[in-house]
Amino acid sequence: MKKAENGNYYPTIIAPIELNFLLFVNKIYNKTWYSVISKEEFIDDFENHLLILWDKRVETLVNDGKYIINERVIKEDIDRLVRKKETAEIIIKEFENFWYRIPPHGFGNLLERICGTLQVSQLQNLIGDEYSKIFIVFDCLPKEYRAQNSVKVVSYSEFLRYI
Repeated sequence: MKKAENGNYYPTIIAPIELNFLLFVNKIYNKTWYSVISKEEFIDDFENHLLILWDKRVETLVNDGKYIINERVIKEDIDRLVRKKETAEIIIKEFENFWYRIPPHGFGNLLERICGTLQVSQLQNLIGDEYSKIFIVFDCLPKEYRAQNSVKVVSYSEFLRYI
């Protein structure tokens, strides 16, 4: 956490690519995002494996205390969720198109730019005093996705209410 001018600490806000990727994969699996990939191309017990990966990625982001885009993690995660390498490659390309190119310059860039525009008072309205980190994701989370006590995961649309 960084220290504000008034001496109080305010939370770190990031749009972690790892979590956004897992949410993207979940939307493809549930057919709430257009993709050529069918459900049959995912592993058995997909939902459980995805939740395990989600918890692992949240924990890593919290424990590391830093945010560096790590595309190796995305490749590891997708290889654990699909049956064939070709399927993994298609999903990664679809995500990269979304994250880096659409809208212009990518949704990831858009989220990161918005994260830097909030004032301390807006942050406090968004999360109160109980969280040290805010993770922004591009869409609403399924209720079974969890965060740790010090982390609040917020959808982009919820986040925009505070700007």
